[in-house]
Amino acid sequence: MTLRLFLATTFLGLLLARHAIAARGGRDFYSILGVARDADDATIKKAYRKQALKWHPDRNPDNKEKAEERFRDIAAAYEALSDPEKRRIYDQMGEEGLKGGGGPGGHPGGGHPGGFNVHFGGGMDPREMFKMFFGGAEASAGAGGGMGGARMQFNMGGMGGGMGGGMGGGMGGGMGGGRGGGPPMYDSDPYVQQLTGDSIPPDNNWVWIVEFYAPWCGHCKQLAPHWSKAAASLKGVVRVGAVNCDEHQKVCAGQGVRGYPTIKAFVPSSGKVDAGRVYGGERSAKGISDWALSLVPSGVMQLTDDKTLDKLLTQCGGKGKDRAAWGLCVLLISNKAETPALYRALSTAYSGKVAFGELRTSAKAAAAIATKLGVNLEAERDGGKLPLLLSVCNGEVALAERYGGQLKSEALARHLDLYAAGKKCAKMVRLDVNTDFSGFSAGRLKELVRDKGLECVGCTEKSDFVRRLQEYVASGV
Repeated sequence: MTLRLFLATTFLGLLLARHAIAARGGRDFYSILGVARDADDATIKKAYRKQALKWHPDRNPDNKEKAEERFRDIAAAYEALSDPEKRRIYDQMGEEGLKGGGGPGGHPGGGHPGGFNVHFGGGMDPREMFKMFFGGAEASAGAGGGMGGARMQFNMGGMGGGMGGGMGGGMGGGMGGGRGGGPPMYDSDPYVQQLTGDSIPPDNNWVWIVEFYAPWCGHCKQLAPHWSKAAASLKGVVRVGAVNCDEHQKVCAGQGVRGYPTIKAFVPSSGKVDAGRVYGGERSAKGISDWALSLVPSGVMQLTDDKTLDKLLTQCGGKGKDRAAWGLCVLLISNKAETPALYRALSTAYSGKVAFGELRTSAKAAAAIATKLGVNLEAERDGGKLPLLLSVCNGEVALAERYGGQLKSEALARHLDLYAAGKKCAKMVRLDVNTDFSGFSAGRLKELVRDKGLECVGCTEKSDFVRRLQEYVASGV
């Protein structure tokens, strides 16, 4: 057969198939999704995702009636074409063939509250299908009722948590395949990160909780809105991820996942990651969030007397292996009984770079310690200005600066990053005859020489920079 004859035959076949569908009555699901009749599963999923987002009624408030009709048709088309058996029946008999054997989606006749029609043969509500497909993106559309009045959130950004603060293996189905797969459940969730083999285990500076799921798993679908809600409440404190085990079977097997959903925690400890914790608690956002927060380690030193204050200041102003690399101490003065989860999380994320301390107003020596830091504790407390955060460079309380931003994750991270690599604190070093340069790295000494505008011809070693700085101090400039 020549290529021209082959193409002509194929085109004629597709044309006849389309006419056959029209002759049998019903909708042309392939045209609705905008795919060819030989489209594979991935193409059909992609087409549904695109069309459902485009025609969601909440995205078309000025043309809602038409949008509801299109949205219903798109859901019906996807339900029929994503199921191999339904697709076979549809290809042979059209939409009429599905009515008696488990049809897909709405059909004219038989109203559904809010503008959707009743489904023949046990099909799925388009609203519920969308919610399942996008992993809870339709956050405020409740059960019952239609799309009328429901609000949809397409929030694609934002972290920010403030200073406040899985299911065990075997739940909800085994590891067997052959379930038909399904789309990822958290594609549009801004707080749940889709993880792959390259990102397991995750970043070892933060606590992570990760759900290992399968898109076809009923228990996973029930968990999805709770997982999304937990992720939103943990933003900036604990990082939340998900792994689609249908797409990443080796990853899930390597993590010992034997059933869905399985939730595991990855907790940083001494530069390593402990991933041996599996959640077996209540399947609720609060239960998951409380468990995750309880796992956040703390590198915060409690200031109870002069000795603990001096010990903290030594970490950012002294020398040795325990010295904070950026030369920075941050001190939280708080009237709370517990260290905020965000502050604990930051102390872990910036471990080795920044030294973290906390002064609680309940400590006996709180007022005296605060005075050394230049803070009138009674006035701050009476003025409702607690908690407050101080930044201290090089262990010198005279250089303490009050942080004036929000006590939220992104704002605090930006503040701490101003001190990255020790450059800011290096500029604030007080140079006099008593300055001990031995605790400074060669890099910091080089920064000091540059900041003072000094020439240092031939300086390559640490001793060269120390010599030049000592000459500068001795000159009395």
